[in-house]
Amino acid sequence: YIGQALTASAIYSAVDSIKRRTELRGWTPHTLRHTYVTLQRRAGVPIDVISNLVTHANLQTTVGIYSHLSVEDLRDELVRAGAWETVA
Repeated sequence: YIGQALTASAIYSAVDSIKRRTELRGWTPHTLRHTYVTLQRRAGVPIDVISNLVTHANLQTTVGIYSHLSVEDLRDELVRAGAWETVA
């Protein structure tokens, strides 16, 4: 129905259909959820806002499990916070 939230089974069904047609394997809707959290962190969105958006009850879930930041990402966060100086 237009305007209503999709059910989990409808989402997984749509993803399975996309994967069959495109032959892209190795991802799930849950993979996209992890990707969304990581991209929001890289964009500088506050972690409490991200946690709320993905409806985690515990902030540590968002930080420890869903955020897949590289060393460069972490360095960029420290620079942005003023806790790390860049070397020219």
